[in-house]
Amino acid sequence: MDAYGKARAEMNSKAESTTYIVLRDKPIPNPANPFGIASRDSVFFASETVGRLSGVFDTPEYPSNSAGLLTDPQLPRLIYDINGTAYQFTTAAFKYHPYDDQELKTKVHRDGTWYWKTSGVSRTDSNGVEYEQDESMKPDGDFWEDLVYEDAQGKRADVDGDGEEELVLKIDGLTVYSGTYSFGMYGEVTGFYVMDYQEGQIDGGYEGPNEQRQGLQSFSRNNLELKGCSIHRKEDNNNIKSTTKTNWKQDIIRYIVVNPNYVKAAKLNEGDNILAGLALNHKDVDGDGQADWYVDIKSNFSENKNLHWSAPHAN
Repeated sequence: MDAYGKARAEMNSKAESTTYIVLRDKPIPNPANPFGIASRDSVFFASETVGRLSGVFDTPEYPSNSAGLLTDPQLPRLIYDINGTAYQFTTAAFKYHPYDDQELKTKVHRDGTWYWKTSGVSRTDSNGVEYEQDESMKPDGDFWEDLVYEDAQGKRADVDGDGEEELVLKIDGLTVYSGTYSFGMYGEVTGFYVMDYQEGQIDGGYEGPNEQRQGLQSFSRNNLELKGCSIHRKEDNNNIKSTTKTNWKQDIIRYIVVNPNYVKAAKLNEGDNILAGLALNHKDVDGDGQADWYVDIKSNFSENKNLHWSAPHAN
């Protein structure tokens, strides 16, 4: 319910969609430890995805200047709420892809499976994915009408050859006319203005070596240090007095692997600190032998207190 409430609060934003993930590290006392101290663990984890409240069926508008291509408020986003601090990442970016008669593809679901309709040749690749050539995807076919007139789902197509669909916002070079009795299109297509889901700060569809995913990684570094703990007990003829001192600290470091496509584009203009004010690092953090672009999130916990207890002897 905490995650749902926080996700609902994001609905008034301009973002196409928002996924809100809540993670909390809770202490669980260890009865085997004389002081009850145990490492904190992630015992609360929840996720909710919501759409925007207003303009839910509106196609996002391509920014009028280049400053917002990577960070525009309309872009879908992923928010990690870790121990009360929210870290926000985009999951797409606005891009322009030129058109030079390259193969175009769009996904179709039929008979319980997905396949590609393509402007190229019909074929089945080495992974068993079917590519079915479709004459309607030629420049004068209904494929182009779908990109102009259909809803957001109908406007999705792979226009840059990366094997993933983009949301087509505008076709460059194509003029659309509409009259009382007819409508149509003319002109030579030169490019596509799109929302590209492989160019955001996190690419949710990426799967690398050893099934590596971008975003918050499942592993973390957990350091618990006992700085000074003691139990002092004093007893005389009248009273029993006990003082328990606990002094410890714990650091939990998590890793969020980010999209190298975004890093490459953003570093040209913004330098290294480009993700929510977090320092960007580059090394292999998941052991697959390849360097990752990532940020690390540190959660700090500590305790330093004395507990006093006393009671008179029973008569």
